[in-house]
Amino acid sequence: MASEHPPISCLKIEPAGEVTVVRFTRELVLSGHEAEDAGTQLAALLDEPGRRRLVVNFGNVRSLSSLMLSELIKLQRKAKSVAGQLALCSPRPDVREIFEVTGLDRVFAVFPGEQEALQSLQ
Repeated sequence: MASEHPPISCLKIEPAGEVTVVRFTRELVLSGHEAEDAGTQLAALLDEPGRRRLVVNFGNVRSLSSLMLSELIKLQRKAKSVAGQLALCSPRPDVREIFEVTGLDRVFAVFPGEQEALQSLQ
């Protein structure tokens, strides 16, 4: 019997003009339930009025599982389906390498810093 798990509460969401910035507030490895919950919470943001452009800051993310990569791909598809935009920023070297090895650095707009990501969506 599957046990219920509380959703992660490590996302900080703040508006930056027309863009919504999402940061992970603590260091974590996005895998398992945390990856699923993060994906669900990020996708839910796109359902809210005025939140069609998202910047997701990966500065506190130590690593990503294939499950989280799948959640990000779903998020990208959803953003496109609602005429939204998604930019990722501030990945640590290990996380950037995951994007490069999987070829997802060509699927996602990945920026070295938050300011560059914000400017890309203005």
